[in-house]
Amino acid sequence: MDLLQHRDIWVGEIGAFLHCTNDMVGAHDAHKPPLVTKKHGTAATASKLVVICGQWCDQYGDELVPACLTNVQYNPKSNFNLSSKGLFMQWCVRISGDDTCCIIH
Repeated sequence: MDLLQHRDIWVGEIGAFLHCTNDMVGAHDAHKPPLVTKKHGTAATASKLVVICGQWCDQYGDELVPACLTNVQYNPKSNFNLSSKGLFMQWCVRISGDDTCCIIH
């Protein structure tokens, strides 16, 4: 579990509808997100939306290509960093893999 909580590790989540981080290191262009109203009229907001740039790496940690995630929700109470596979697929990025790895094409 400690590995998943490292700031350089992002967990690809198929059910996540947005990217989320608990760490502001490397984040820039922070801005207040729009107000979201839930079904029953209560308001919910993220504290900040940020841009985080870095590198895609292979399973050995070798850097492959630059990467930049936009509109990442900052949530200091999150257990780890989540990247939305659903958003990647909306951008026409092909994702494959098995129970040992995820390959982003």
